Amino acid sequence: MNKYIFGAVLLISGSVSAAPLYCSGKVAGVYIQSNGDVNINGSWRNTWTTICNTKNSDTVMCPLWASYAAAAVQENLKVTLHYNVSDGSTCSTLPTYATAPQPSYFLIHNPAM
Repeated sequence: MNKYIFGAVLLISGSVSAAPLYCSGKVAGVYIQSNGDVNINGSWRNTWTTICNTKNSDTVMCPLWASYAAAAVQENLKVTLHYNVSDGSTCSTLPTYATAPQPSYFLIHNPAM
């Protein structure tokens, strides 16, 4: 009996997987908190979401993403963030602030293309 329950749990858990979510638009603002959280206000969410933490994340990636976000604000550039979400979130329903999932990449679009 236990092996059947275990098999059913494995079957169900194997069917739950992360789905790609691409959120694109302009960034209205960016700020870094004293705890290291880098927050952006993307047009797809219209509120603040944390994209990484300079103290807990890769020491190169997070400051680079912060500079990308600042450049996108300054130059009014379109960006795309890629998330892997398994909870059915959409770009407009992503959790806010530090409860937001961390994106897997941050893309700045070339305005001339």
